[in-house]
Amino acid sequence: MAMFGIFPLHAFAIGEVFKIENTGTEYCVDLDRTNVNAINNGDLWMLIVSDQVLIVSTTADFVGPTFNLIGQTFTTGPSTAAFVGSFFDTNNSFATIQGTMRFNRLTGDVTTLMGIFIENRILNPLCFSTRRFTSRKISG
Repeated sequence: MAMFGIFPLHAFAIGEVFKIENTGTEYCVDLDRTNVNAINNGDLWMLIVSDQVLIVSTTADFVGPTFNLIGQTFTTGPSTAAFVGSFFDTNNSFATIQGTMRFNRLTGDVTTLMGIFIENRILNPLCFSTRRFTSRKISG
């Protein structure tokens, strides 16, 4: 069962896990440019920890490589919110995210996440990419 966090004007659940589907373009040092789609996008999952922390993982159980996106969430309507976050590593790799979430006003459960994800040397140490993402709720 998801715990509840207080977001401006609304309380909604945190602790939900989402399978992230993404599309976009990956650029690599060997002049390789790859269109990323549902077939080759690699597995990503996102866990809502709080209104300021999202954890991204390459494994569904979050024991594989993970990184924390630290940012903010603002309520934008009765069942919507906007969020932004970033992660910086010591090897000059980074990730940033900006998106929206929809949630059930009665239960507080987040139902969908969508937005833009930009990363440098996070998913592939020789590449950077810009991706649009959507989500499917797995648990919470």
